[in-house]
Amino acid sequence: MWTWQHVLTTIFGDIIFPLVIGLVWGKLADEYKSFGGVLAGFFIVGTIWLLNHGIGLM
Repeated sequence: MWTWQHVLTTIFGDIIFPLVIGLVWGKLADEYKSFGGVLAGFFIVGTIWLLNHGIGLM
């Protein structure tokens, strides 16, 4: 059964991923070139995945 808490945490989880990518990925890629893109991939995607799926925070 879905509750409003499930709905809000799903929306928040869906919004935070592209927001963090938009804010951080370009800066890392500009600063460290290809290595920055790889770092962003590991840290941004990994962290957001962990929050959404691993820990179940969202």
